Amino acid sequence: MVRRGGTPLLFSFALGCSDPGAELCDEPESAGGDEVGAARLTSAGWGESTIAEFDGLARRLLDDETVSSSGQPLGFRNWGLEDPRVPVNSESDLQSYPLRTVALVRLQYPKKNSVGYWLERGTGFLVGPRHLLTNRHVVGGTWGDLNEWIEDPPEFFSLDVFPGRSSEVLLNGGAWAVERVIWNPFPETMYDDYALLILTDDEERSGQFGRMGLCRASKGTLDELSVFTAGYPAPTEACDQSPEADEEGCPCAGWMYFQSCAVEEVESQQLIHSCASQPGQSGSPLWVDECPGGTRCSVGIHYGKIGLDAGAVRWEDDDIDWLHARICEWPSDHAPMPPFCD
Repeated sequence: MVRRGGTPLLFSFALGCSDPGAELCDEPESAGGDEVGAARLTSAGWGESTIAEFDGLARRLLDDETVSSSGQPLGFRNWGLEDPRVPVNSESDLQSYPLRTVALVRLQYPKKNSVGYWLERGTGFLVGPRHLLTNRHVVGGTWGDLNEWIEDPPEFFSLDVFPGRSSEVLLNGGAWAVERVIWNPFPETMYDDYALLILTDDEERSGQFGRMGLCRASKGTLDELSVFTAGYPAPTEACDQSPEADEEGCPCAGWMYFQSCAVEEVESQQLIHSCASQPGQSGSPLWVDECPGGTRCSVGIHYGKIGLDAGAVRWEDDDIDWLHARICEWPSDHAPMPPFCD
């Protein structure tokens, strides 16, 4: 958060099980078409109803045995060598699964005792037809009640998400308004730093972009697991590979940035990982490509830094069960619900 005034994964996994998909995904009933989605938006409007499978960035990042030009593995934590994040400035990639499920979260709300507003940004990802998961702290720092503001908006208030957002052109329908914020019932710690956003039931977008599954993976499977992540660093932060780099610097400039990295430590409720992160990337998914049918599955949600390390909430059964139940309580009139709602 920041506040201002079809190509399979090519890594070699040590999974310790005979069926990686079953161990990593554990959502067998939901693997398939509803995960990937059936339609896409273009800057000019609706395209043909075909699956636009994302694979270009994965291939580019995995060239040269996943080693950067500096000779270090992608995701290496020492930024003095090289920023491993790659900007996603291809409209095709931003409109393809799974990157079209990764959204910029933008919250604007009035200052309490003065004129003006606060602006907060973060990242989230679709886990249902109109259900987006983000960090609780991305939307939980206001002085008022968000759901009351959604029902009766004060001056300067807005809460929207932008799936597959481009910094230059309107893609995937642009701003998608939030209808309800659902806070999880667990303690407000970094281990439970997530909230579910219910988006307005949009006839043209609900269920059209697909979703990411939630992995119920064992410690042995997660240890040293290679993962992908994508998110939206704050525009004023520095990204070495920014498309808008000039002699004065390299502002992240509102682009989505993608990288591969690894899980370094596995604890009961969190993952320590090697992904490079800055304000704005809170709420980014950590996902794997091992699920059947070309789908993706998140092993956790990035919440920020622990000293020099990056941390993510690790999904426990209670988290997944709670999220599935809440998703099913908010159905869509324009898209089928995931099979776990049956």
